[in-house]
Amino acid sequence: MTKRKSNQVLEKQYSDQGSCCIYCKEKIPFELITRDHFKPRSSGNTLVQNKVFACKHCNSIKGSLCLNEFMEEIYKRMNNVIIKLKNKKLEQFDELQQRLIHYINILKTIYEILENGGSPKFLFT
Repeated sequence: MTKRKSNQVLEKQYSDQGSCCIYCKEKIPFELITRDHFKPRSSGNTLVQNKVFACKHCNSIKGSLCLNEFMEEIYKRMNNVIIKLKNKKLEQFDELQQRLIHYINILKTIYEILENGGSPKFLFT
């Protein structure tokens, strides 16, 4: 796994964001955090004031999705977990429970962002 090099400006921005993933709010060491283009570049959005810090897992789920598409993807993943639980995959209960909690935390953040006009509190260059 590639580790992020020390950078005072980025470390300050990460600290301002709360030293956690913008989406799931999990504390991630700075060396392992990724930067996400909040509004996808593939949709023609600029690099200026359009980046947030996200854990690798959230960033890989979001990919080039806009916020509403990201929310839909999280709901699909939650539904898949619920189906597995319904099909009595009880040997996986702890893992599935942790996934649901992770997805719920992401949804909470998405709703907060939507209530804030569709932008997170912190966007960086």
